[in-house]
Amino acid sequence: MKTKRKIMFFISVFVFFILMIVPSISAIEYNEIINQNKSRLKNILIEGRIKVLKNRILSQIELYKNNFNNDIWSILWDIINDIIGAVVICITFKFVNMLFLLLIPPFVSIFLVIMMNFIKFGVYFATLFDIVRNIFRLFNTIISPSGSCSCNFVSI
Repeated sequence: MKTKRKIMFFISVFVFFILMIVPSISAIEYNEIINQNKSRLKNILIEGRIKVLKNRILSQIELYKNNFNNDIWSILWDIINDIIGAVVICITFKFVNMLFLLLIPPFVSIFLVIMMNFIKFGVYFATLFDIVRNIFRLFNTIISPSGSCSCNFVSI
């Protein structure tokens, strides 16, 4: 009889323990479901924002690509032409100064060489000014291409 009471006592304690655990199990399941829904909602929002950001970046890249094909190549070609022109001017003025020194008497040729150097520096200054102007145009075109609008926001 005593063993029967002990067994009943352990069964009662076990049942009591099970009955105490059952509400906490459902609460744990509820909290787990809430956490899963929060993480799923965060993933959906983050994926949506990533898609919007990706679309914005791709549209800007496409705009830059289209603009690069038209305006930037012409500006780069102007810069290359100015550099080639500066090299040709240098060679031409050196050749002309050499001809002045060889063919014209020294007392006249020195003044002509000095005058040609002033002209050379003026031409160099104009070429340098054009190169700097084209570099500023290039940066301006790259930074803010024509036809771009910063007001095309997309919301989710």
